[in-house]
Amino acid sequence: MQKDWKTEFRKYIDEALGLGVFMFSAGFFDALIEYPGLPLRHRISSALATRFLVGLSMGGTALFIFTSRFGKRSGAYINPTITIIRYRLGDINRMDGIFYILFQFLGGSLGMWLVVLLFPVWMRDPSINYIVTVPGKAVTLYITFESPYSGMSMNLARTFCICDHCRSMDCFLVVLYGSAMRHVVWGVTIPSY
Repeated sequence: MQKDWKTEFRKYIDEALGLGVFMFSAGFFDALIEYPGLPLRHRISSALATRFLVGLSMGGTALFIFTSRFGKRSGAYINPTITIIRYRLGDINRMDGIFYILFQFLGGSLGMWLVVLLFPVWMRDPSINYIVTVPGKAVTLYITFESPYSGMSMNLARTFCICDHCRSMDCFLVVLYGSAMRHVVWGVTIPSY
């Protein structure tokens, strides 16, 4: 049975849309909650409360993507690591995996470019710094050994999209290492069918 390439291409576009929406939402909500020039930041004095609100907004965004028409159509992997695992489990074929990952990078990059284009002052501000997560020196050692087993630094496409804007190699190298080690550990522990 020959695949309908129009339907397949639509799934790849849906993956790009999924990570694009996620990255735009991450930039927008983080800036909305954390940017010192907006009133919300001054009304919430607790760092825990601001992290909770950012987490809640991102959880809501993920739920929207997973339950949306475009998310259901593509599977809403929106993450190269998940795509590789689904390929290794035999849920998708190699070509779909390659194009899903390619479109995840494209969609995530476009989502970041859009939020930076619409809110450049917010995103450039040091308190937002293009939503880069840069661990301190003590945390870096922890990440080196723990990262392959947790969800930290799991989405390489997300990291690429952020680091492309802030031009910070520190954040990219930490997450690149974490992602690479995760693929090695998971590649060994997840059987290929």
